[in-house]
Amino acid sequence: MQKLPPRPAGLLPVLFFAACQTLSALTGQVAAENITVEADHGGELVSPLLFSVNLENTRHAVWQGLSGELLANRKFAGENVADDWKGTFWRRGAVGADGVAARWHGIGSPTARFAPDTKTVFTGKQSQRISIESPGITGGIGQRDIPVQKSTKYTARFQLRSDSPLTVTAQLTGASGVPVYTSRRLQLEKGLWREWAFEFDATATDRHARLAITCQGPGTLWVGSASLLRADHFHGMRRDVIERLKELTPPLVRWPGGNFTRDYRWKEGLLARDKRPPIQSGWAPTLPFTDHYDFHEIGIDEYIALCHELNSLPFITTRMGEQGAQEAADWVEYCNGTAQTKWGSVRAKRGHPEPYRVKYWMIGNEIYGEWMSRTPYTADRYAEDVRLYSAAMKNVDPDITVIAVGLDVPWNQTVIKKAGGSFDILALPRYAPITKALSGNDGAAEFARQARRPREAVLPWLAGERNGMHQLGTTGQQVQLMLAEWNIKHDWFNAPLVNQWHVGPIDAAFAAAQLNMLCRESKQLNISLAAMFQPINEGSIAVAPFSAELTAMGQAMALVRVHGGRRLLKLKVDDTSIDACASLSTNGKQINITFVNTNPTGNHQIELRVNGKQPVSAEATVLSVDKLEPDAVMKTTTRQIPLLDHQAASLTVPRFGIALLKVELEN
Repeated sequence: MQKLPPRPAGLLPVLFFAACQTLSALTGQVAAENITVEADHGGELVSPLLFSVNLENTRHAVWQGLSGELLANRKFAGENVADDWKGTFWRRGAVGADGVAARWHGIGSPTARFAPDTKTVFTGKQSQRISIESPGITGGIGQRDIPVQKSTKYTARFQLRSDSPLTVTAQLTGASGVPVYTSRRLQLEKGLWREWAFEFDATATDRHARLAITCQGPGTLWVGSASLLRADHFHGMRRDVIERLKELTPPLVRWPGGNFTRDYRWKEGLLARDKRPPIQSGWAPTLPFTDHYDFHEIGIDEYIALCHELNSLPFITTRMGEQGAQEAADWVEYCNGTAQTKWGSVRAKRGHPEPYRVKYWMIGNEIYGEWMSRTPYTADRYAEDVRLYSAAMKNVDPDITVIAVGLDVPWNQTVIKKAGGSFDILALPRYAPITKALSGNDGAAEFARQARRPREAVLPWLAGERNGMHQLGTTGQQVQLMLAEWNIKHDWFNAPLVNQWHVGPIDAAFAAAQLNMLCRESKQLNISLAAMFQPINEGSIAVAPFSAELTAMGQAMALVRVHGGRRLLKLKVDDTSIDACASLSTNGKQINITFVNTNPTGNHQIELRVNGKQPVSAEATVLSVDKLEPDAVMKTTTRQIPLLDHQAASLTVPRFGIALLKVELEN
């Protein structure tokens, strides 16, 4: 690997680390390390976009994550076949032996008969048909294990149709049928599809409630869609999950993927949520818990509403499918066109007269992989399509920033040579592998490996990719890099039905060190945008039926986020047992230093001295754990740090610890 050209000297203040690596066998305490901060200068701004996230419809990120929808298979999708790109095919979602759609069960069999109906359909490819021939017989469908919370208001909504007048009952009860939390009736007349919606207050907390939709015969009832949501939802999304996202303050949210873009068709998201057909996933690990279906709870308008709520910039990844560049160009026009354009007028009629002004657009995702296409792209073919897509999209809005898919030096060089003038940023994914050791001595060794991986593995890899681009001269140098997806890749990612998801202090150390590294090296790498994959139930936020909390990784990301938009202070680090990044507020009145103790055997004491300006006060926020456990969150301790001789401060970063030191300076 070639070395990067040296960073220009004389622009940045220097933070000197004089390290002593002597470890006391008695106390487990690393001897004090002296750090000097030259506080009267600041370097380049740290791009806030380095702290971005991906929001993708994978596993439990939307279902039982961001989405507030409580009913599984709510649009009665049928069997789906997906592959793992290694030759194994997975069949899920088959109709039961009783004729009832997956995740539902029949009520009143055998006098009531059930079947999927592909002719009388509300959305997608089929509805659920319930036929009762005898008078006075009750039949219907039900679903179990629905979590409801006491004193919470819910909204129920059903799309129904019948061939004769029927009395339809909807009941929510305990698992055995009692107690009854709500019971409603509807006189349904023969005719076309009808929406039935009502609200109710749950009278108890029950993680295993049961919904039953029944009718009395004779007659046939079709159920085309069903929904159960908390009434206080935000465009179908959980407000508590959104509040946790706000704690991460992501400056940009990439959507809808990722691998999910293989099957996503944005125009279907313009339909009412109940009318949007289920989206079949072609790659098995993407949506294993919903039978390889997504039920399209989040469309383009909901996504933009979420970005506005989070105060985040939108970033859209386009599908590369049979509709080609025109589909992508139409999407740009829907988002950015005026109300006088074809698709801008559609947006305006939907209640959004002002353009969404989406700046960042990525053409495809990992299009070189079998998991994205049965016929993976070559670099030459992708470069050709990048030119076509970019031209069509920029013809609609010439001010957009176009991002292309990167892979490795040969791929990147081919794409830049043949399409370099058509895009602005080259996006690369990078996941860190993890062993199954999450605790004990092996876990401690894994903690150290992951805390050091960003500077020992990720940085050299990025430097190699950057230098491969530099070899192309000005054309390659002008293209920025983006770390499109980053995380620790647990075994759970590719085998979610076999392995359990765990995120703990090891992930936190990796995330903090990764963000430290990106802040330190962004200038020489020419990288100003990075997006962690992904925050909800795969990294930063753990969602339960009635709660959503930051994981240890989320705590670390929220802590290091302080550097975004501040001026970098250059570090000289001589001791590999500490990972650090320092920044200066734009007004020059506050220094922020984030530390990760990468030594798995002891605490790390730091002696800080400030030159150039006099410190007024110092405050430390420390994340710590007593021992490594797979799902442990970290204890947060914030305290004032005494100043010694009005010039220095002492801080101990504990074993498995992450810390933020804030130093207020004189005016």
